[in-house]
Amino acid sequence: MDYLSIIYLLATMNWIEYWREIGLLASPIVGWFIGRKSNAIKLKTEGADSIAALQKIYDKYIEHNSEVTEELRKRVSQIETTNRDLQKNFNDLQFNYSIVLGNSLKFEEKYNLLTKEYEQLRIDYDKLKVEFEIYKEENKSE
Repeated sequence: MDYLSIIYLLATMNWIEYWREIGLLASPIVGWFIGRKSNAIKLKTEGADSIAALQKIYDKYIEHNSEVTEELRKRVSQIETTNRDLQKNFNDLQFNYSIVLGNSLKFEEKYNLLTKEYEQLRIDYDKLKVEFEIYKEENKSE
């Protein structure tokens, strides 16, 4: 039997008489096609649902990340402002310290000079005291 005779046989066959057999043979094939299409549709639907869920998660992540980033920017801005204020205060303190230190050096020089003058006055006082005592002794006899 060649292919043409099989085709002729199938074409001339009374298909209505063998509907049960044809149905039994065709139902798994039809079921396979329908199941395959159903699975494809199900996969597409699940894929779309998964993509939608993933997009929703991503959007929440971006929103949260934006909030965190904005909060960090505010904190950095506050820290920069505080740092500028602290630097200004430090510079003012350093300037004032240099003024106080300059004044301190001047007062230290004055103190040293006054200490020398005081010591000289003390020496002069002691000399005068001795001279006075001598003078007193000399004039006492008169």
